[in-house]
Amino acid sequence: MQHQLFGVRETQNQSHDVYELLICSLDESFSLRVELFSEKKICGKVPKISNPFVINELNRRGIILSDLAYEDCEIDLLLGANVAGLLFMGGSIELESGLFLLRTRLGFCFDWEAGNIW
Repeated sequence: MQHQLFGVRETQNQSHDVYELLICSLDESFSLRVELFSEKKICGKVPKISNPFVINELNRRGIILSDLAYEDCEIDLLLGANVAGLLFMGGSIELESGLFLLRTRLGFCFDWEAGNIW
């Protein structure tokens, strides 16, 4: 398989193991079977949210984070646009901190403006 990075640079051909995975929401109300390709490293570490202002605002809005107990972590699963499109439900919430929460069938995912909100 040859990868294209940001629509510009192409990698050399690479072999990948192929896996089938069932991903589901925390409350198990939604599930989706996806085909995955193995990759030793997807990208760098993702910081956990530890900013008390952000955490308090999420709590006030009744939004539960599943990963507050974990340290910064590596990406274990990266979904392409073909899968992400099936997950997005529409609607977003902008927090006072500049953080955007995007509603998906698996819960919320984050997007943020430039700056350190973590």
